[in-house]
Amino acid sequence: MMKCWNIEPNERPTATEICDIFAKWQNNDIILSELSDSDKKLLNVKNNETHEYIASHYKSSFISFSKCQDSEIYELEMPDTIGE
Repeated sequence: MMKCWNIEPNERPTATEICDIFAKWQNNDIILSELSDSDKKLLNVKNNETHEYIASHYKSSFISFSKCQDSEIYELEMPDTIGE
């Protein structure tokens, strides 16, 4: 996989080379066993994942202000040029 991320495109494997690698993996018992273990772990994670959805997290609520705090008008002057 690291070869696929090479900064130089010419150093990356071609589609044919990638297909050859996958073909070798299909005949490698160790790789197949690792893939099977990964699939089982992934299924276990998906099955154990629980989400608690709290309605208040997904609803807007009105915030009432009787008066605006620290509300002032500021007059600012911007120079015509900056950083000279």
